Amino acid sequence: FEGSDSIYTYQANLKFLRKVEAAKNVSGNWGVWLEFGSNFDVNRETLVYFGKKESFKEDKITMFFDDSEKAKRVGYAFARLLELCSEETKEAF
Repeated sequence: FEGSDSIYTYQANLKFLRKVEAAKNVSGNWGVWLEFGSNFDVNRETLVYFGKKESFKEDKITMFFDDSEKAKRVGYAFARLLELCSEETKEAF
């Protein structure tokens, strides 16, 4: 029941974003990995099981892309957000 047959909704606060990485995983897929300093709510609705819904806590978000350029651009954007919006930032964004 994993995979593209599910819709995930994340309720993460960028204020708690701690780490951003854009890279290729061991399977050769490009992605962006976001790691947060606290858990947040995740809701998953599975389409093939008649809209089965479940909720759980997580501290990471993974996004996959079809090429390295997109992954690097998104990774750079989130890294910039980390600079501007992290908990350690003294000024409001």
